[in-house]
Amino acid sequence: MKRTVMGKKTAQNLALLSNGTYNSGKGQAFDDYIWDTMLVPTQPRQMQFFKANISSSYGGGSKTEVETSMEDTGKLPAGQSFLISAITISLISNLAVTSLGTVSDDMEEIVNAYRQIMTKSVWELKFTNTEYSWRASGSLFLPSVFEVAKINAASGTTNSTTVGQFNHYNWIKVGTKIPVSELVSFAVNARFGSGETTTLEDQVEDAFTFLNSKNVELRVQLKGMLTRAM
Repeated sequence: MKRTVMGKKTAQNLALLSNGTYNSGKGQAFDDYIWDTMLVPTQPRQMQFFKANISSSYGGGSKTEVETSMEDTGKLPAGQSFLISAITISLISNLAVTSLGTVSDDMEEIVNAYRQIMTKSVWELKFTNTEYSWRASGSLFLPSVFEVAKINAASGTTNSTTVGQFNHYNWIKVGTKIPVSELVSFAVNARFGSGETTTLEDQVEDAFTFLNSKNVELRVQLKGMLTRAM
């Protein structure tokens, strides 16, 4: 009978199935996500994510697990650490949806206002008690948007162009993975510039005011490896 040698990866998978968990010498380790959400303010200012935990005040209510994964304010729970490998920023429009699944035409204006603030922003991962930090232009997180013709269904004629399909959820890889321990306070900070002229400054302020009026949210997500004590 021919004998088949079990590969190392297969053996590891079988061990995981039998143990039911990823175990390391110090505890469990598995891929996970950390996220936080903020409502867009009325005026350009620094936005600071991961500083308000679950049940903290948010809008007219309080934050839930949908808005944030943070159990503690600005840090991981005791016994946990997280190795950050990628980051993404998402736009949440919060437009009302009809029974037909459609939303209002405000989506085009929302996307344009979002572009305004992201092209004039810097996003930074900041930590206390550690030498690690990371920053990038907000333009990196913008979706690839293109315009398509808006066709009148009745006449078949082209009325105008509109923002078409776009690819989003762009994970930006953190080149040097960043470890965060339970003792390290951390945040993702966004700073917004005004450009070189008053006109550009007005455009940024108008974009914030408009997005705030539409209850638009921004969500930051971190992807990486979570470890926790057993």
